[in-house]
Amino acid sequence: MAQDRDQGLAEAKPKEAKKGFVRLSINLSTETMDILRRLIEIKGLSITDGVRRAIKVWQFVEEQTEKGNELAVIEPNGDVRKVLVL
Repeated sequence: MAQDRDQGLAEAKPKEAKKGFVRLSINLSTETMDILRRLIEIKGLSITDGVRRAIKVWQFVEEQTEKGNELAVIEPNGDVRKVLVL
């Protein structure tokens, strides 16, 4: 599985574009794309902005776990649930 991910990264050759942007083509499962479409519709975002937001959230999670912090969900009633990050 990790080899498949690594191969995909090796094959991804983003094209350098103007103004510091990179054009990237990705393959998503239909299930993943349906989730992305639903989320961007709810927030009124473009696909590009939805992907950017997902990457920023991933970055935040990685930074926090690298610091030894744990992530949690606080329920409306105040209960705290620890979130396991894979």
